[in-house]
Amino acid sequence: MVNSELNEALESLILLRMRVLKNDPKNATLRASFREISGHLENIQQQKPVAFDDFRILTSWLSIFLDAEFGIRLSRYAELSECERKALAEHINERKHLVLQAEQCIPQLHITLKTCLAALNQSSDTKDNLGKLARLLTRVLKKHLQDDEKFRGALNALIAAMQESLESISGMLSDIGEDSPELAETQALLEQELPDDPKAAKAILQSARRSILKAGQRVSKAGHNIQQTMEKQETQMQKMSADMNRAKFEAQHDTLTGLGNRRQLADFIEILGDKTAAFLMLDIDHFKRINDRHGHDAGDDVLTALGKILSENVRSTDLAVRLGGEEFGIVLPNISPEKAFNVAETLRLAISASKIKYRKGKIPVTASIGLAMRKPNERISDWLSRSDKYLYEAKNNGRNQTKTSSG
Repeated sequence: MVNSELNEALESLILLRMRVLKNDPKNATLRASFREISGHLENIQQQKPVAFDDFRILTSWLSIFLDAEFGIRLSRYAELSECERKALAEHINERKHLVLQAEQCIPQLHITLKTCLAALNQSSDTKDNLGKLARLLTRVLKKHLQDDEKFRGALNALIAAMQESLESISGMLSDIGEDSPELAETQALLEQELPDDPKAAKAILQSARRSILKAGQRVSKAGHNIQQTMEKQETQMQKMSADMNRAKFEAQHDTLTGLGNRRQLADFIEILGDKTAAFLMLDIDHFKRINDRHGHDAGDDVLTALGKILSENVRSTDLAVRLGGEEFGIVLPNISPEKAFNVAETLRLAISASKIKYRKGKIPVTASIGLAMRKPNERISDWLSRSDKYLYEAKNNGRNQTKTSSG
């Protein structure tokens, strides 16, 4: 501790002064230097200088607090807003800067005292060297007197930062249901003014150290629990998200063909707004005959195959849906009447060219299509009714064809 070093320095200076006066009693400058050195040492004793070891310990402890505080906050990083994340980064950088600044301010008076006094003792026979070293020690002591206030200020800043980190960690532990009496005990210890007696001061600091170690274990456990909870919640959220996506898909899709259903059609048209679009109403020809002749399983195979043909022959911006039974609908946004008719014919020819496979062979299939372009400000129901009307014209006209207002 610095106090013990100062006592040794004063005793050494008394002996050294006596020896110098005996060897060179007429050297007034040297006698004045020793008086000044003694005066500086006595002043430093009265000002309670900061102990190097205590300062270093507190600096390292603040680093521990920073790690603990940052660890807990980081475990909750996903819950923080952008503003809170920025504030956290500034908070951590400010503390790190304080630690670096404090490390540069660590007083080393006792090291300087030992070095200078040893040199003075070794050089006492050389008057010039003795005078230079005495002046050097005088300057060192003067500088320490000037800087000691800064050292104590740095020490107080460290303690204040530790207290603030303590409060922050305690608050976060409380939020997650973890109590930490050790942190409260450390807080109370840090609020005390360290006594002048080195042994008493060391006892307080050692007690604070034990409390910090216990608190660190609790913080580590809390961080582990938070991590486990977050992982569990993340797994639950992923499952919920998957369930919701599956439920949403099932609510908007036909389970047999994988195409959209009437609900998705309504949503799609609502999003479409007033854009130009064509609607194809498609119906499988003589589907009841297929069911009666080949069975309902074969009918399901035909519906599934047709759904695949529609999906493969429309654009990604189009929508194909199963309206019910053997009836399908296709919405073609942003398309001219001529191109819409070509799409309808491409679909019809692809269906008639295919031979639907089922377990007993192949089934020839054809389809009839009604095409209606949407008119400006036309109601959705009227638009779809027109396509349905053209579909029945195609069926009544012999099936396996596309009918529209111009054809």
